[in-house]
Parts: sequence; C-alpha cells; structure tokens
Amino acid sequence: FNKLEPEAMEGVLSAAQRTLYKLSKTFEGAEGLSDIVTRVRQEIDDFSPNMPLITALRNPGMRERHWKQLSDEVGQDMTQAASDAFTLETMLSLNLGERVETVTKVCDVAGKEYAIETAMDKMEAEWKSVQLEVVPYRESGTFVIKGVDAIQQVLDDQIVMTQSMAFSPFKGPFAERIDKWESTLTLISDIIEEWVRVQRAWMYLEPIFSSDDIMRQLPTEAKRFTGVDRTWRKLMSSASNELDVIAYCKTPRLLPQFQDANQMLELVQKGLAEYLETKRVAFSRFYFLSNDELLEILSQSKDPLAVQPHLKKCYEAIHKLTFEPDLAMTAMISGEGETVPFTKKLYPKGGVEYWMSDVMSEMKASVRQSLIDATADYKETPRTEWVLKWPGQTLIAVSQIYWTMEVDHELRTGGNAALHDYFGKVHEQLLALTKIVSGRVTKLQRKALGALITIDVHARDVTQSLRE
Repeated sequence: FNKLEPEAMEGVLSAAQRTLYKLSKTFEGAEGLSDIVTRVRQEIDDFSPNMPLITALRNPGMRERHWKQLSDEVGQDMTQAASDAFTLETMLSLNLGERVETVTKVCDVAGKEYAIETAMDKMEAEWKSVQLEVVPYRESGTFVIKGVDAIQQVLDDQIVMTQSMAFSPFKGPFAERIDKWESTLTLISDIIEEWVRVQRAWMYLEPIFSSDDIMRQLPTEAKRFTGVDRTWRKLMSSASNELDVIAYCKTPRLLPQFQDANQMLELVQKGLAEYLETKRVAFSRFYFLSNDELLEILSQSKDPLAVQPHLKKCYEAIHKLTFEPDLAMTAMISGEGETVPFTKKLYPKGGVEYWMSDVMSEMKASVRQSLIDATADYKETPRTEWVLKWPGQTLIAVSQIYWTMEVDHELRTGGNAALHDYFGKVHEQLLALTKIVSGRVTKLQRKALGALITIDVHARDVTQSLRE
C-alpha cells in the first residue's frame, strides 16, 4: 500500500474507462467479447469509489500522530497502514467506505501540516546556497561585505512566509520550530542592518582617521574610532573564515558588538561635525565646501598646497595662489589666468582657517591697491598702453572713474558745448581700443579689452545723450 501512487492510479483508471468504452462500441453484439468488456467495466466502476479513500490515506503528510487520531476516529487500528505489510487488500477489508469523510478530514489536516513542514525544510535548505561575500577593501588590510541585497531579499521573503505560517491553524506540531526559525531570521536581519550601517560609517571615516593631522586634532574621536576599527577588523576576519550566513550570525554577542560600534561611530561623526563647524565659524567661506572637501584640506593641514583645488569655491574669482619655494603667497590668479600681485607676502601660519582669512583680507587689499596704482598711472601713461598693463576689473573701474570725472568737469566748465568736444574724445578712445583688439594681443588682454569696449560704448552713448 505504501508504494501506491494515487495520481498514477487515477490515470490508469481513466485510461481504462475510455478504452473499455470504445471496446464496448466495437464489440457490441459480439457474444462473449461484449460480456468480458461489460464485466471489466463493472469491476472498475466498483473499485473507483475507493480512490478518494486511497488518495487520502496515501497523503505524504500522514505521520504517526495522524494514524493514532484516525484509529480513534474510526475505531480500528490504522497505525498498521504505516507499515510495509499493509496492502491494498488489507485496506479494502477494513470497510472504511462509510467513514470516508472522517478519514478525509484527518488526512486533509495532515496534508496542510505537511505543506508547512515542506515549506520549512525548503527555507532552511535555501540558506545552504546563500553565503557571505567578503572581499578585501583597498589597502586597508581588512575586508568589507558585498552582495547584501541578495541576502536581504531572501530574508524579507522568508520572514513574511514564516509570519504567515505562525498564524496558520495547522502550525501546531511545528509551532516551536516556526518560532525558533522566525527568531533566527529576525536576528540575521538585525545583524545585517547593523553590519551595513557600521560598514558605511567605517568606510567613510577610515580614510579620515588615517591622517595624522586629524588624529592629532581630534584625540577623543580618534580614540573611539580606533576602538571600533579594532572590533571591525576582528569581526571581518572571522566572517572571511565562516561564510555561512546562519552559522556566522549565530556568533555569540555579534549583534551587540555591531550595535555598540554604531553608537560609537555616531559619537565620532557628531564630534567630527562639531569640529568642522568650529572651522566654518572661524572662516565662514568654508560653508561653500562640502564636508569631504573640508576634511581633505584639514587632513593635509601641513601642506598648504592641498588647498589649491578648493580655492575657486571659497573665493569667487581666485583659481589658485602663487606659492614661492618657502611657501610664501605672493599673488592670486583667476580662472582665466589673470594675476594680481599681493601687496605683501603672506605665510600659511597657524590653522588653515586663519591664514585663509588672511588671504581674504589681502585679496581685498590687493584689488584696492591695484585700483589706486592704476588710477595714478592713468595720468602718466598713454591710454593705449595703459589698457594693456592692468587687470580687467581695474581697467573698467578706473576708466569709469575718469569718464565720470571728465564729464562732470566738462559740464561745469563748458556746459553743453564742451560736451560736443568731449564726445569726440570718447569716440576716438573707442576707436583706439578697437584698433588694439584687432592687433597682436594675448587672449587674456583681448577678453579684458572686449569688456572695456562694452563699457566705453555705453559711456559714448550716454555722453551723446547728454549733449543732445
């Protein structure tokens, strides 16, 4: 009986019934043959009502507890059905046809319990193919975990399925197993979540605290990070030797270690943020930089040249500074390559926020001095030469100063008639600039002259409007 396959039997019976139906048509009126067909069809018809009973009793979910329950329900010893000595003939001799509903009810419960058992087995088996992907991380000498999404997907699916089983009315025999499995999945999920958080923070902070400058400036945070770093390396070394997810996640105190590490890293990040804020308060233009950019500068505080790539964010038009061999700063250079010399040498002494404040002050002083010197030089040098000597911003500002002064002078001394003569001068200056631009000048000079010509055209038009 234990070797019977109800589905196969159903198939054989259906095929036989179809065949016999055809034969009954074929042998209709044939004496002898027709009787055989009729007799066999009757035997099959007599046997068919037993199939629901056979199907129920051959349910793969039938266990000893079900046979005992069934024995109590039908008043016969059904435990013998689990033995190899039990045959189909024996089953038929028990006359269970009148108790089909009772038998079916017990066997249906067994089937539903079997579905839970099978699902549990399948979930546990699935983890055998799921392993941690632990890979070396750069030149750090330790590891990081990859492929977490695949693990998380399996976790999410199985947690939902396990919780669904926990509410099933048929979970009884497996309640303890389901609860234990749900606890295991929850533990793994919590560990993975904390693990990823630690890894994300550690990967961000590790290069920062690899800098001796940062370690020196943030001793408390450095000590905390060093402790976490030591724990991280130990845990990742263990993970690299035990890639089985469930086995590794059952490591004693693994979750508390990750939780403690996260708490400590949060303190480190908070201290780091407060430290960066003090630097920004000291030099407000650091607010234009991201945390990573500011940390890059601070982590190389002994190297003033490290600030060069970030100058254009701190100062609108300074692309870089001119450093002498002794690190003295002597000039500022724009993105277009225009150079404005400082009025004095500056040395990067003290914290970077302090000497960059000095650069800001000197920037203003140098531009102001350039305007003063160019204003004085305007009187001494022919305008066609003067426009090639000074920075573009200085050219426009000083040119406008003199145009305003001269227009005011002409109006006060000669009135409208004087403006007619002055218009000719302004027009000649504009033509002279046009001639210079069409000649041999550098790209930077042509750009500065182009801006000056635009302003001079406006000045000419205003002068014309005034005289009219």
